[in-house]
Amino acid sequence: MRRAIIVAESQRRNTKPTSPYPAIDRFSGVYFRTIKKYLREGKLPKIDIIIVSRDFGILRSKDKIPYSLPVKKLRFDTESIGLMRETNLRKLRQIFQKGKYDEIYVNVGREFYKLIEGFEKLTSAKIIYASGLGLGPKAQHMRDWILSVSEGQEK
Repeated sequence: MRRAIIVAESQRRNTKPTSPYPAIDRFSGVYFRTIKKYLREGKLPKIDIIIVSRDFGILRSKDKIPYSLPVKKLRFDTESIGLMRETNLRKLRQIFQKGKYDEIYVNVGREFYKLIEGFEKLTSAKIIYASGLGLGPKAQHMRDWILSVSEGQEK
């Protein structure tokens, strides 16, 4: 079974090195620390990590990005969101066509969801959304999903 995680960028970013660096390593918020922990432990085989970024749009985990400060505030006027969404959906369509996912776990907040709204129409994969209010419960839900997926692959 092929799976993906879609996660929003974090405001916490690793500051070293200052040269272009893989996206998965550039961000260091709680969701990224959770994902990286399970990547190190080998519990995320055949799972692609897709990152929704304010600055860079849709990123794959190994895409190299520069360190940039400050984090941009999203402009939420209809035109800006629409343009960003169009670009992001084109990129997601390409990723989904290559990946042929069976299941996609989505952990993005309301603001970032606006940047990918409608992506569900681009795939036949089962979509699972992070549940819970706040970082802790959503991180726990993502952790539980990762562990259930990992256990299912071991059987």
